[in-house]
Amino acid sequence: MPDAGGARRAAAPAVRIFTPSGLSAALRTARGPDLGTVVCVHGALDGAASFARVRRRLPDADVVVYDRRGYRSSRSLGLTPGLDVHVDDAIDVLAAARGSGGRPPALVLGHSFGGLVALGVAARRPSGLDGVVVYEPPVPWLLEPEDARADPIGTDPAAAAESFFRRIMGDRAWERLGPAEQAARRLDGPALLEDLAVVRGPAAVDLADIDLPIVIGVSAGAPRRRHAAAVRLSAAVRTATLVRFDDAGHGAHLSHPDQLAALVRTALLGAAAG
Repeated sequence: MPDAGGARRAAAPAVRIFTPSGLSAALRTARGPDLGTVVCVHGALDGAASFARVRRRLPDADVVVYDRRGYRSSRSLGLTPGLDVHVDDAIDVLAAARGSGGRPPALVLGHSFGGLVALGVAARRPSGLDGVVVYEPPVPWLLEPEDARADPIGTDPAAAAESFFRRIMGDRAWERLGPAEQAARRLDGPALLEDLAVVRGPAAVDLADIDLPIVIGVSAGAPRRRHAAAVRLSAAVRTATLVRFDDAGHGAHLSHPDQLAALVRTALLGAAAG
C-alpha cells in the first residue's frame, strides 16, 4: 500500500512481544524513517486482526496489535471485571513495544470499547505516551437518560455474542461468517458481557485527569447516541479535537481504514512537532 508520499515501502515482519502478565502482542516496526508507535486496542467482540487494514496503511509507523484479555489468543488469561486491568494491559503493551524497538512519539488508538480503554490510559498519563486517537467510544455517563438507555441483552454468553454482533454489524454480516468464526465469536461472549458491564456501570474514566491531545472520530451519520457521545466527550476533555467521518459506520477501522490511518498519521506528526 502506498504511503502518504506515494512511495511503496514494505514493512518489517511482525514480532511477538510480551507483558509481565503474559499477554502477547504483535509489533510490526517500520523500515526507514519512522513516524512513531501506535498501540491498537480493539472493541467489544472484536480482536487484533481487525486492525490489519489500518496497519497496512501505516507502513512508516511501528504498529502494535493484541487481543484484549478474555478475547481470542488472550482467553487463557481469564476475564477482566472492570476497566483497570485493560488499562494496565495497554500501558504494559506500550512499554513492551518501546522496549522492543518502538520509537517515539507514541499513541494509543482505540475503537469503541477500546477507545474507553485508551481514554483510561490517557487519564493515567504513563511515561512515553504522547496522545490518544479514539473512534466512537461509549461514554453513556455523559449522555441524557434517554440516550444512555442500554439495549437489552441476555446473560447467556454465546447468545449475547450473537445478538450483539447482529445488532452492531447486521444479520447478513453474521450469516457471512463461517461456522468456525461464529463459534469463535460465541466463545468471546463472556468477555463481551464483562465489557458491557463496564459500559453500563458508573463513569469508567475521570476525564478531568486527561491533559494529553485526544482526537475523537465519529461517523457523521452515526445514530444519535453515538454522535451525542462523541460531541459530549469532546466538550468534556479540554485537549480534545472532534473529527467527523463521512459515510462511515461504527466499524470504521474495517470500512474506512484510509481515513482512520490518516487521522493517526496526523496525530503522530503533530506529536512529533510538539
